[in-house]
Amino acid sequence: MAEKYIMIHDIMSEHKDRMLNLKKYYPFFVLCDTTFSQYKDGKYMDLDMGYITMATLRFFIHENNFQESEITYEQYEAFLSELLRRE
Repeated sequence: MAEKYIMIHDIMSEHKDRMLNLKKYYPFFVLCDTTFSQYKDGKYMDLDMGYITMATLRFFIHENNFQESEITYEQYEAFLSELLRRE
């Protein structure tokens, strides 16, 4: 007779693997908690560091992989300035 399936056994036996997987994303979670509320008397408190990080990574991926062009600091600066102005 087959042993009765009990979900808690799966949860407990795979816990370490799940925690190690989440550990990779910890820096992103910390960035999401970071705010600019203390900077310039809260002028930039609505900026989301997680969003800025993902937008920056997307910019690099798009330009390097899809456009096959090298990125200069000036191009990145223009992109980031536009992003911050828009947000």
